[in-house]
Amino acid sequence: MIVVSVAVGDWDVRKAVIAGMSNKMSRYFDKLMDEVNAVIRLAQFNGKNVTQYTHIFDMANYNTVQQACPLCKPAVFRFSKIIEKCLR
Repeated sequence: MIVVSVAVGDWDVRKAVIAGMSNKMSRYFDKLMDEVNAVIRLAQFNGKNVTQYTHIFDMANYNTVQQACPLCKPAVFRFSKIIEKCLR
């Protein structure tokens, strides 16, 4: 089993969305999940029996009031959908 740890609490989603970087942030989410899948494929290629992985999202320093602004919600939902697709 592989464990993936992501320090989500250090991200400033609101700042990125307000700066007009939501598309770039979405591409970053996609890249993040691609890298996780690449690690799994590499482990399988090297003969390891990896059939699952666990995400740990470190939410320390996460401020729901600040990060859950109306403009930020689509970005947060998109990241949730990406994770859900990868878990299928």
